[in-house]
Amino acid sequence: VGGIQRAREKVRRRAAGRKSPRVLFVYGFRPLIVAGPESFAHELLRDAGADNVAAIADGAYPVYSAERAVRDRPDVVIDAADVPGDRRHFQTLPGLREARWVKLPSKELL
Repeated sequence: VGGIQRAREKVRRRAAGRKSPRVLFVYGFRPLIVAGPESFAHELLRDAGADNVAAIADGAYPVYSAERAVRDRPDVVIDAADVPGDRRHFQTLPGLREARWVKLPSKELL
């Protein structure tokens, strides 16, 4: 536990004073499941100085509409979905195609 706390504190120090990217953290694409305000991923995004675009959603892992994701226009989309092919459609949508897409295996966040 101490090691995790120290690592999180180190990330917070490194992120201090940097520009806050707007991030959409995706656990699944069909349906679109994202990290909401009560999730551990939300805490980690805050540690890293990022703004979670789904911070006002209901619950930790809400179903999010594609329209809302497009309207949110994230700077970064973190793909932690287990199904590799489902993101292709979302990458073509306005407001999402301009984002930087980062693939993150979801098992790393368990």
